[in-house]
Amino acid sequence: MCLPYGCLKCFVQLEGWLTFVIGILAIVGAIIVTVISKSIDDVIKDLGISDISTSSIIVPFWVFAGVVIFFAISGLCGAKRRSKCLLAIFNLGNICLFLAFLSLSIVSYVFGLILTDQDCDKSKGVLQIEDLYKYSEQTLCKSSCECYYSEQINKEVESAVKTYSPTDKTKPTRVQDCPGFDSKYKTEAAGLAYFEEKWQCSGWCTAYPIQQFNNVNTKVKNYNYSCYQGLTDYFKNMFTTTGSILISLAALFGIMVIFTCCLCCHPHNSNKGSDYYTRLAYTAD
Repeated sequence: MCLPYGCLKCFVQLEGWLTFVIGILAIVGAIIVTVISKSIDDVIKDLGISDISTSSIIVPFWVFAGVVIFFAISGLCGAKRRSKCLLAIFNLGNICLFLAFLSLSIVSYVFGLILTDQDCDKSKGVLQIEDLYKYSEQTLCKSSCECYYSEQINKEVESAVKTYSPTDKTKPTRVQDCPGFDSKYKTEAAGLAYFEEKWQCSGWCTAYPIQQFNNVNTKVKNYNYSCYQGLTDYFKNMFTTTGSILISLAALFGIMVIFTCCLCCHPHNSNKGSDYYTRLAYTAD
């Protein structure tokens, strides 16, 4: 064997605690994803879009966290009580976690690709949002609603900012503060303001050079960056990052499986009559 028996034994003993720590981190991650998903879903529903939901993406996180904790407890209890059954489950769990991490990383990358390929104009409720932006474009910083705009006028924004004051801060900086704005769209306006602020975007499918619902003086990421693009980029980055972490963990558990097999086949154990799990139960103390 390439490693001494004591080193292999140490690695196997650490597996239980490492698996338990990963399980706790998975629960924390699932809670964070759940909170983020709920807040975004609430805003999307307020915008009247019924066919976009992020709630389904949190299920794999909770399932994964539960499975990891189960295997970790099996390993820790099996080592303490010298239970052949629990140690067998734990060792099988190492292989299952390797496959689970690998599979989930593939799923994460696939989800990221699916989000990238979705067309904005095929989503329900988009027409109303686009109409709100068209109304805003014709109203804010135009003759019907002079705005307070303190930024430099350049060729990108000159078509959007026609009537403005660079000094009068009492002037509106968002379309919902303009005279004549229909209050029944207050919820939708708040949702669009949330997205504009979060992703430095403007417009849903069609990008605008200035923010219409958050603050016209807040610079957008670039003049062709729509909020739908911001939404898809956010989840694409989240899934890509998650996939990278998961594939790294898959490699780690793959190494653990190899170390466990090495310990099983080590010459130190070759002449002992007891099976591997009995030996592991006694050496884990």
